[in-house]
Amino acid sequence: MERKEIAIDLLLLSNENPRLEPAFSEDESITNMVKEQGDKLVILASDIVQFGLNPMDTIGVYPSDTYVGYYEVGEGNRRLCALKLLIDPNRISLINPNMSNKFKDLAKNFTAPENIEVVVFKNELDMRHWMELRHMGEQGGKGLTKWDSVQKMRFQKSQSGQDILLDFWTWMIENDILTEDEVFHVTKTNWQRVLRDKYYPFLKIYENGRYNVNESDIEIFTERIRCIQKNLAGQTVAIVYDQEKIEDFYNFVSIELYGIPYKQVMENETEQILIKEEPKEIPITVEKNRDKLTGEDKQPEINEKTVGEVGRDLFNNCSTIIPFNYKIRTSNMRLNRIINELKRLNPDHFPNACGTLLRTLFELSAKVFLENELHVDQTEVRFQDAIRAAANRLREKGKINNGQHSSILKDIDNLRKIFNGYMHDTDGYPNGLALKDFFKSHITFIRECLM
Repeated sequence: MERKEIAIDLLLLSNENPRLEPAFSEDESITNMVKEQGDKLVILASDIVQFGLNPMDTIGVYPSDTYVGYYEVGEGNRRLCALKLLIDPNRISLINPNMSNKFKDLAKNFTAPENIEVVVFKNELDMRHWMELRHMGEQGGKGLTKWDSVQKMRFQKSQSGQDILLDFWTWMIENDILTEDEVFHVTKTNWQRVLRDKYYPFLKIYENGRYNVNESDIEIFTERIRCIQKNLAGQTVAIVYDQEKIEDFYNFVSIELYGIPYKQVMENETEQILIKEEPKEIPITVEKNRDKLTGEDKQPEINEKTVGEVGRDLFNNCSTIIPFNYKIRTSNMRLNRIINELKRLNPDHFPNACGTLLRTLFELSAKVFLENELHVDQTEVRFQDAIRAAANRLREKGKINNGQHSSILKDIDNLRKIFNGYMHDTDGYPNGLALKDFFKSHITFIRECLM
């Protein structure tokens, strides 16, 4: 550390002052300080006008990692704020006209220095010990205000934030979520700006002194954090400079992934949880009749909805092949990506892409199921044979009934033609409504293959 004189214009109030809510600019920091301190700030300014800055309490600063040549104040934010408002009382004329007038009256008897003496530390961490020793006693606003429990937590969070972030980076690298190069291709400042608690629900992060993600949410978190990294990589702080830009950034990421703003994604996910937790019991009428081909009793047709979605048709008016809220997942990442794309793409707009994905979903689902059952590689098995073998085994296990078994076998050729048909017929392409109906008709087959 070293003592030196620095121009007041080169000193910036901290955006992470433990006394205050986090800010994105010095003006916002001053606004927060005025709201939190009130007339205590005027009393402090009055003391500065009468006696000057306390020579026993030198302001502590460190080089800004955002603005070259500037310094952020770690210790002495109240004094610097009072000093800046004595120099320019109009900075708060809109947010607090009464206080602005008080500073104007004080400024009449005040000549601001161009430079002030400060102690320059290497970084914020270098100041920590001295800051912890400083904050005792308020003295009606003239002295240093003691931190309350909330402010102490903010301080601990801000001071240990670098370690928390480092641990978070290490965890993502060790779990193959991001590579080391990908992590460090985003600046620390930009990581800190996007990793704010407002967006934890979207990211599936819960905070308990650390950034944490439940094991069940790892896949969704990975998808979203990778998209965030891709769009932040190599970018300056300008892309997420303030709250408005951060909000726009998250909407951009969400629309790129799901086609809707991030708040709508969270609402959909919350709605899905509520539906799951509070299912409605709907009586099912069983009508026995015999299959004309086999002579066996037909099983009752049951409305194909996932557990917890009974009583609500998610497919009604759905614009995609698989409804966004339809819970269907597997441990196979490749299949999950296909499912996610079928939840986003509108088959009326992208019939060829959706047709290819749907055909692939059926084939891979059948082959993954058979590999898990038989422990034999199914890569070279023909499409029709894989579907037929999976359907037969599912019926043997009681996972699908005779009607569902007959239906999928009858549709094997139609399913194959979804892809082959327009590959060899330049005038034809899949129909969006037909693709939706095809998936809905055989949803039990797909779901049971993936379980």
